[in-house]
Amino acid sequence: MHSKYSYYKFVSDLVTREEFDKLVNKLDIEFGNLLSREILEYILIDEMGRNKKFIVPISEIKPNQSCTIFGKVMEKLVREKHLSLIISDNTLSCFLNLWGRNADIGESVEIGDVLKIVNGYSRLGREGLEVNVGKWGYVEANPKDAPSIEIRPVHGTLVEKEDTEVKFDDNGDVRFFKRIWLKENGTIFHVNVWDNHVKLANKLREGDFIKIENPVRRVINGRAEIEVRAASKIITKS
Repeated sequence: MHSKYSYYKFVSDLVTREEFDKLVNKLDIEFGNLLSREILEYILIDEMGRNKKFIVPISEIKPNQSCTIFGKVMEKLVREKHLSLIISDNTLSCFLNLWGRNADIGESVEIGDVLKIVNGYSRLGREGLEVNVGKWGYVEANPKDAPSIEIRPVHGTLVEKEDTEVKFDDNGDVRFFKRIWLKENGTIFHVNVWDNHVKLANKLREGDFIKIENPVRRVINGRAEIEVRAASKIITKS
């Protein structure tokens, strides 16, 4: 039985329709009949190197659409019923919510790993753009075709520190938060510092030059936010 939308046309020069169907059926068995025909076909053309046109950068994702993306893991957040990650590519960052078997895959990934997300579904949540991967999606850690993700650092001179705040996450666990203000080329902007990085932020002094490696850049309610998360690093120079 063929899917309503078939990806066969993208590999018709490589295999016959019959061969394609046999390969899809073989994948179906490997995945324990858990994936839809459309996702199985996508995975197959991906293995054949014919999927590049479907991959989009995070900055181009619109709400309420299916998407296939790559992203570097910047932080892991365990929720009550699913696993949330913050991922970044060379353009932007977003939350990645993994459900069911994909949450099990996410448990094993490490900060800095690169994920390939096939058939995620985007929406706007309270934390900005979120990509959800459930029953009809697929996640692969450190795939061979992963692009190089080099996140542009943030520089600036410290001009102000706000008081440290204590926040509680969805599990009731304590999180530490601090906002600092930097100035670069005449522009003043804020950076949100989380958890273990707050300890170093408390030691900063006005006038210190700061470099933030692997910052998280997200858009929340139409406003750009820069964050220091688990994968980030603050380097100071007085």
